[in-house]
Amino acid sequence: MNSFNKNKVNILINCAALGDTICAMPIIKNLLAENRINGILSNAKWVELMELYGIPSDMITLMREDGTLTPFDDKGFLIAPFYLEHRAPYRIHLIDFFSFSAAYAILKPKEKSIKIDPSRLPVNPIKSSGYVVMQGSTRLRSRTMPKSCWESIIDGILRLGLEVVVLGDPKDSSDYDLSNCNAEYMGCGLGVSAAICAGARCVVGVDGGLIYIAATTDVPIVAGYTFVDPYYRAPWRDGVFAKNFSAVGPRGDCKYCTNSLCAYGIEFDKACPNDIDFDCMKTLHPDDFMLAILSYCQQD
Repeated sequence: MNSFNKNKVNILINCAALGDTICAMPIIKNLLAENRINGILSNAKWVELMELYGIPSDMITLMREDGTLTPFDDKGFLIAPFYLEHRAPYRIHLIDFFSFSAAYAILKPKEKSIKIDPSRLPVNPIKSSGYVVMQGSTRLRSRTMPKSCWESIIDGILRLGLEVVVLGDPKDSSDYDLSNCNAEYMGCGLGVSAAICAGARCVVGVDGGLIYIAATTDVPIVAGYTFVDPYYRAPWRDGVFAKNFSAVGPRGDCKYCTNSLCAYGIEFDKACPNDIDFDCMKTLHPDDFMLAILSYCQQD
């Protein structure tokens, strides 16, 4: 454990979403490489994620199970100043959606690229080499693939002779027909999900946490976007922007409308300047997904 140094930063990981937390990893890794971190405060659910990315466990201190902070003098964290950062007697870096996005934006391409070390992954439980991973929904209705689109993509993948493995929270896909899919590993841990993604022909989904997990492996990705421009979401891999990544957007004119709102804290699921029903999602077309899927999955 590093001895406390008031000239270094303390990090509080305060992201609610998986994708946001994964995007914080390059920042943390670069600060660690420069020996600029005293310690990291996080809730328990992100510990497995940090271990996958090689964050030393002795740098991490957990919040209590009820989500409140645990005082710890050895790393110099103080409870009160976390929400008064400019008055804090020590440097405290709050990693949340708005602070990490600004820090991530100024990282160099190589610094933005982050991969899970394959040696840290558990054994892939899927024995078949011919499968595609799918996640059709997140908890946000603004990022929920229409049933007809989901069913057509499933049918197209099966016609290629490939298995469909569905990952993610079972609640997110409760409205979909999973009868022709392998849904056994829905709700599995982050490590198992990453291992399954890494072994797939490609990962297909909407703008959500699973896409961010997949982006830290080498697997090709096909992802649907509605009112956030994929330019602001596509991953960096090996210093290359959008490597092995295909973005599918709505066919309608209404799309990518909230980029200017993101900086002001607009919740994607509660505000759309044009349409509260998120009709942009309904114009995602399965043919656009399948064209990209074919490019990654067609046999020689």
